[in-house]
Amino acid sequence: MSAASDPDLQHLIDLLDLLPGPDDRPFWEDLPSESRTDYLLEKLVPKISILHKSDPRPVEIADLAKYLMMFFNANDAAMHDYVGRQTNAAPYELMGQHWLNDLQATCWRLYVRYQSGGTRLSKWPQNFGDWRDQQREGNDE
Repeated sequence: MSAASDPDLQHLIDLLDLLPGPDDRPFWEDLPSESRTDYLLEKLVPKISILHKSDPRPVEIADLAKYLMMFFNANDAAMHDYVGRQTNAAPYELMGQHWLNDLQATCWRLYVRYQSGGTRLSKWPQNFGDWRDQQREGNDE
């Protein structure tokens, strides 16, 4: 599957569309985050901008997902309320919590999918018997 046709990536775009852009400084300055606003935007703006590409590279998608998971803490009640208000969905805290949980789950799926590099279990033996025999031979030495 190409990144352009990935439904999780399309869903991430839908989630991000519910938030203001980087020019809305008051939103980003008031975001209940442990990161400074300038640092947060310096990291997020170039990473989110890869979504404008027709087919972003897997490493770019994994990196974006990782930073979104770091900056949007789904376990913070203040973040729930704040995001709920920005998405204009009441009850704010509950809807913000849903948005954050959805963002975290979507980002986690994207991170796992694209961080693995498509190796699809290449580090794991295909045949248990062969692996067991190799382990026994290694212990005999």
